[in-house]
Amino acid sequence: MNRIKSSLRDHSLLIVLCLVYYVIVLLFDGLSDSRIMVSLTFYYSELNKSLSIFFIIFFSVKTLIFLIVNFHSGLSCLPSYFHDLRRDYFSSDALLRFGIVYLLIPPFMCSYSSMKQAIPVFKTFDSDRMLSKLDYLIHFNHNPWDLLQAWLGHPELTRFIDLGYATWGAIFLYTMLWMACTRRKALRLQFLLSLSLCWILIGNVAATLLASVGPCYYAHVIPDSAETYSTMLAYLRTIPDLQATRVQDTLWDAYSIGKLMPLGGISAMPSMHVSIAVLLALVYSQLHTWTGLPFILYAILIQVGSVHLGWHYAVDGYVSIVLTLAIWSIVKCFLNGQKTSIKEE
Repeated sequence: MNRIKSSLRDHSLLIVLCLVYYVIVLLFDGLSDSRIMVSLTFYYSELNKSLSIFFIIFFSVKTLIFLIVNFHSGLSCLPSYFHDLRRDYFSSDALLRFGIVYLLIPPFMCSYSSMKQAIPVFKTFDSDRMLSKLDYLIHFNHNPWDLLQAWLGHPELTRFIDLGYATWGAIFLYTMLWMACTRRKALRLQFLLSLSLCWILIGNVAATLLASVGPCYYAHVIPDSAETYSTMLAYLRTIPDLQATRVQDTLWDAYSIGKLMPLGGISAMPSMHVSIAVLLALVYSQLHTWTGLPFILYAILIQVGSVHLGWHYAVDGYVSIVLTLAIWSIVKCFLNGQKTSIKEE
């Protein structure tokens, strides 16, 4: 019972933050004329589909690492390993720890997606011209897409980047579930609180203040400058079955008719893809340099891909990187301050 109370206390701030966020969105949906709330059941359904794959990967990797490390002991060490596994991941407090995060993920993602699709309710998409000019100026009077195209303008490279960009959701989801399981208390809380604040402050608040649609939709909101990204659009359309262009069309069609959809909504500045990729790099870098390096490279891939595939202005990613690093550092200082206070008491 003491462990359960301790787990609830550890996650109290996260629980309050997520529930308050959900209630605010729910109240806004009920009291306003704009219906913005999307289906909560969709998120639980998608999460449940991923659980079995995650657990297979998680326990397979742990077992494989254990067998490699204890190779000279042979199979005789397995009984003690399974005993430790049961203690660390199937005890009441471990299941509660996982259950808290499992229950919070769907309502939180539902809240974020709903608020993202509500951006036009609060503000028109009026920042694209400014962001496009800023992109041009800070890259020494060059369009960032043109600079990248000189190096990446080959269909096979574009397909590779598109595939990497498409894996973002799965990597992010499995990392959340791993954080729900891990015994690394400090890292888990820092990641989950940073993640929540990134979605709210970067993905909702900043995205509303700097409401923009991104290069792929630039011609829709600024028709008098439609030629600005015409070369980019023409190139991407020459590559069949590119997931980026397919999803872009789906999102714009939904936005055009006012259709709400899970994981829907249009928002360029700041880039949440880049923000979460940077957050992943920060988390995995805490484990070991070698585990962090692939995710640092992945964050670079997401930043480059966000521009090359037409989703974002380069500055969208730059702002996200700065804000994410700031949130990560502030959360770390806050948690360290809490530890100090508890010790002093």
